[in-house]
Amino acid sequence: MAEDRKELSEARIEPSILGLAGIPPTDPAIIKAMLDTHLTTIHYAAVGRVAAAWSVFEGTIDHWAIINAGISAHVGICFTAQIMGASRKLDAYIALARLLGARESSIHSLMKITQRTYDYGEKRNRVVHDPWYFEDASMPVRLEATAKKELRLLDVPVPTEEVSRLAAIIEAHCAEFWALAEEISNELRPSPERSLPGALPEGNCSPRVEQRFHR
Repeated sequence: MAEDRKELSEARIEPSILGLAGIPPTDPAIIKAMLDTHLTTIHYAAVGRVAAAWSVFEGTIDHWAIINAGISAHVGICFTAQIMGASRKLDAYIALARLLGARESSIHSLMKITQRTYDYGEKRNRVVHDPWYFEDASMPVRLEATAKKELRLLDVPVPTEEVSRLAAIIEAHCAEFWALAEEISNELRPSPERSLPGALPEGNCSPRVEQRFHR
């Protein structure tokens, strides 16, 4: 029996029996090219996820700014669409929240989110705007060319997993802002007279200047 099994294992199966006689052996270069294309596609999908997550985050800021302002989306977007970048959008959102009486503890939480937003925004910019190269598809490289008070011109290896982690971080950041913005909106809602002329809190608003906007 043992000898029979040995003979079977060593037997050569003719390709014609399997229907493979007309198929040439696959070129290893073709297999590598297919694998590299697959890895590149996965990486660019991760880059797209970062871009999409950041777009959702900016839209979320606009959403809550418009709600707190008490104006329609059609009117509000005419203004929010002109504010470029998440940091500037947060500046406007926080100014409005302060004006309408948000708690200081909420403002403090917003400031923490703002600080992290700048860091995440810089990382997002590099992932989305820097050119990517795939000499080794298993380790993508981005070309960073920046000059913010200091020149940076270098290749930066970035694994696809790192790009995916950044996307997940931005998605969690957006969810955190949404929860806080919802809480702040509930803080502001109990005072419907807030939107009436002359009902705004005292501060750096001249009553005479304010009256011009209600004529």
